[in-house]
Amino acid sequence: MRPHYWSLGELLRKRVFEIPEYQRTYSWTERQRDDLFGDIERLLRPEEAKRSHFMATIACLAPPATDGAEEADGFDRSREEGASRLDVTVVDGQQRLTSLVILLKAIEKKLRQLAREAPADTNELADAASRLAVLLYDEDLGREVLLQANHENSAHLRNYLCDGRILSEKDAATSADWNLRDACLKSEGFVDRIANDSGVPSAGHGQLLRLLATVEDRLRFICIDLDDHATVYRVFETINSRGLVVDALDKSKSILMGIATSQATGRDAERMVAELHKIWTTIYRTIGVSEVNGEELLRFAATLIEPGEHSRVLTAADSIEVLRRICSEGGRGSLFRVTNFLVDVAKALRDIARSPATRAVARVSQARLLYVGISLSRGLTPDERSLALEQWERVTFRIFGLCRKDARTKRGDYTRLACRIYHGTASAKGAPALPPSLAEICGQLRSLAGDEYAIEKAVVSLVKPDWYDWEGTLRYILFRYEEHLAGGDVNRDTWNVIWRESASKTIEHVFPQTPSAGWTPRYDPAEEKSLISRLGNLAILPQAINSAASNQPFTKKKEIYEEKGALGLRHIKDICKKAEWRREEIAEREELIVSFAKSRWADLPGEPTREQP
Repeated sequence: MRPHYWSLGELLRKRVFEIPEYQRTYSWTERQRDDLFGDIERLLRPEEAKRSHFMATIACLAPPATDGAEEADGFDRSREEGASRLDVTVVDGQQRLTSLVILLKAIEKKLRQLAREAPADTNELADAASRLAVLLYDEDLGREVLLQANHENSAHLRNYLCDGRILSEKDAATSADWNLRDACLKSEGFVDRIANDSGVPSAGHGQLLRLLATVEDRLRFICIDLDDHATVYRVFETINSRGLVVDALDKSKSILMGIATSQATGRDAERMVAELHKIWTTIYRTIGVSEVNGEELLRFAATLIEPGEHSRVLTAADSIEVLRRICSEGGRGSLFRVTNFLVDVAKALRDIARSPATRAVARVSQARLLYVGISLSRGLTPDERSLALEQWERVTFRIFGLCRKDARTKRGDYTRLACRIYHGTASAKGAPALPPSLAEICGQLRSLAGDEYAIEKAVVSLVKPDWYDWEGTLRYILFRYEEHLAGGDVNRDTWNVIWRESASKTIEHVFPQTPSAGWTPRYDPAEEKSLISRLGNLAILPQAINSAASNQPFTKKKEIYEEKGALGLRHIKDICKKAEWRREEIAEREELIVSFAKSRWADLPGEPTREQP
């Protein structure tokens, strides 16, 4: 183990970093980046001019230094061309490191822009930009980049570091892609703000050079070079035990890999670690494709895999201990069973994240846990599982959608049922647990709702003209109504746009909230206020069409709907068939939607039974 205390500039001049597939894809969001930018801005204050800021520990798997190859300055002396950067694999710290490398690229782009715009300062600015470019990618080595990722979006990072190209919206396919794109855009926005802070162009040049010097010289790291995987995972756990923030899923991986290295030696250990790395590659790839929360994945997996029924989802700390105990006591088989189970849970959560409609139902964690429990139940055929999840959707949306209950409702009931469905029930003491049948699962789901959340009571909320803060629920109702009108063949392109936008921006009040002078008929203010928010008056449109329609008269709105292509939505087409939009039309449409809801979210008809072979 070889520790170094370096500034960011020293760190980057002495290392070339590779992020392996079995590490998490780029997952920093705006919150973490804002914290980073805030730390840097504080260092730019005059009163902080002499201070440095400790950022984090960077742990790397590095080739062992032999025959004086790596000297005290940290350079690799083993290559023919003299001092060069040491190739290392990042095992901890890649999120912060990636964010700072992206920030340096944003600074380089701004330096080049200012150098073109201000010839008097061209030399100083252009020289700084060229020095940064050499640091970020090496033309002489076939454009070897400073930070090389092996994930599916690695080309997007390379394109930005080499050419400054930001991934386009249409090419962003995964949540990791969107996080990377957002990091590039927000970093450039931060750099622009710092450079333009004084409002005087020439002063901005100095500000930008100060920013570069601050990032390179005053952000400091402890870089630890490690020789083998066993040491890597012991150090990772030690770092966490010292109170530094470590993602719970990453910590669990470190602990499980540490157990693996303690259960085997030599080539056997290498093969075992390699196989587990493949599984973790799948885990991180799965959660990187969509917005799956790593801590929730860990907590759900531990809650379900531990025998017995829990009345709440385990905490992250308890979850780590559960997995540690199972793997420590159960040997190699348990390690692979637990790690593969994490893959299964990740895939179930990915299915939720990929479907905007399912996300709208599974707003609370206990609902997502029960979805996972049903998805992983071992006693169902694929068709039976689909029916069980259909019943889950009906019950869950009645409780948390139509009846508007929050996350405190049925928490214990949902959690216990998820455990029961996953583990099964023993017919007698000492007998093996048998997975529940489809009929049993549907019966337990119906009992979960009971009379309190029967469909007849649930639909009462639909006729109350108050949708404030329930726009997501309203959008889901109207999506299913659109699906019903279209016979299941909804316009996917339009709905993809709608799902991506804020729910509140997509809700169209056909009778406007502030009617224009040409709107007829008009009613007294109290009745108009009631009509505006009635379910029969509400529709769903892409934000651009919604804004265009605004408070126009009904005839004009219909023209806009047609002109902008909104008639591809069946519920809009039905609205446009009306000659006028009065209280009578609003009441008639509301009655149709409520009637639909009574059928759509009632329990599945009959008593589902297991398919016969």
